[in-house]
Amino acid sequence: MVDRRAGLVGFDLGDPDDVRASVTVTPLPTMLALLADIAGERRRGLPPGRQDGISAAVRPRVRHALSVLTVPGYASIPDCLVPTELGTQDGIEPELQRLHELTDDDLVRGLEACYGPGRIPAHWSRVLRQRRRWLGDYADAMAAVWKAVEVVWRRGAPLLEREVERLGRAVVTGGLPVVLGSLSPLTRCVGGTLLLPAGGSGGPGLAGRRLVFAPMLSAPRSLVFNLGHPELPWLGYPIPGVARLWAGTDDARGPGRANALELVCGDVRAAILRALDRRTTMGRLADVVGTSRNALSYHARCLEDAGLVLRRREGREVGIERTERGDRLLDLLTR
Repeated sequence: MVDRRAGLVGFDLGDPDDVRASVTVTPLPTMLALLADIAGERRRGLPPGRQDGISAAVRPRVRHALSVLTVPGYASIPDCLVPTELGTQDGIEPELQRLHELTDDDLVRGLEACYGPGRIPAHWSRVLRQRRRWLGDYADAMAAVWKAVEVVWRRGAPLLEREVERLGRAVVTGGLPVVLGSLSPLTRCVGGTLLLPAGGSGGPGLAGRRLVFAPMLSAPRSLVFNLGHPELPWLGYPIPGVARLWAGTDDARGPGRANALELVCGDVRAAILRALDRRTTMGRLADVVGTSRNALSYHARCLEDAGLVLRRREGREVGIERTERGDRLLDLLTR
């Protein structure tokens, strides 16, 4: 399913409560996201000084060579350039070794798998003329980015641990649809469909398959994924609090232990669910929760997508109430 107006493609989850989800903590998706951002000169929420520092770690010639990764309209990256093993890792040395061992034919096969035999785009065709040099540049750039951000990765360990706990609670309490819809401003979960920014006419089904979550310490508006992987579909997303980490305003010990409902849903959405003991209007709810109407509308939409609240227009107002599913989740997480 594709919403072309929003630039989204849908991945069928089946029943979200039946998704076989797991989480892995590895810097590889973070490195891929940061590398794509500096290659495409994209600003996605990192403090300018931080992004400029990472960019400066990669030679200008190499940054230019890697710009093929971010050509508008060509979102696919050959599988051979994307991490294939997401086991928990403390560094990226095994991945660097794999990249250095790639052959020229590996890159050709990867591009043909993306675009079809004889249909490789012109910008990649230019790469193929110097494929050995380009593969070396790619591996070297990955190593340079890791060297520039390794200290941030180490400092973010408490945030990553908290995110693993949050996802674990969501999986066992039925809150996964809420998490899926709020991983990033770029994602939505509507019914049994996960909506992500992507090209093409549709995405592969994920029903009955294991989905690996890979929390990232990347720019706040980054998103990388390989949901078409035949054995290990994975989704890399920026964790809550990552903007404070990059700005240097986070507590190095990580945030204090939150109530289970806040941990799964986030503070604002938890407050919305708590406030809906009885049916009310969006206007009154905004006053109770203490947020703007625009912000409330965004969070309410995500909760509605997850089946936790229901909104109906009532004349000039919009009514909102908790659903039975929302009642069950609230009861489960506030006992």
